[in-house]
Amino acid sequence: MLKSTIFLLFLLCSSNVFAKSTYTAIISCGFQGSHINILPCFSDTELKISTKKNSKVYKIYDFYGLGESYQDGLHIDLPESFQLTAQNSSGDLVLGIKIINKEGLVVFNQQAGKWGVIKVKSK
Repeated sequence: MLKSTIFLLFLLCSSNVFAKSTYTAIISCGFQGSHINILPCFSDTELKISTKKNSKVYKIYDFYGLGESYQDGLHIDLPESFQLTAQNSSGDLVLGIKIINKEGLVVFNQQAGKWGVIKVKSK
């Protein structure tokens, strides 16, 4: 019982990959300005997020728990210092990345077609 309680607490506490967030990345995949589903844009590519502490590559099966899905895309909390790189593998859908600071202002907004790469770095 104690082990399962500790494991559950670990899952709850670690569900947010970047607990001290300064920025939010909104990653979308769709057409005509509408988000459809994030997965087609990463079917043959990956998302890479680097921070001061580490760097990690995410495949589509790693996206669960990385952030929260909303109507406008996948929201991922990011720390003050980060680098995010993504490549679109969909020929039909447009990959978009928008970075919002903690005041709610858009500080970066870019889109990419098939095989296009979006790379953004904070300070």
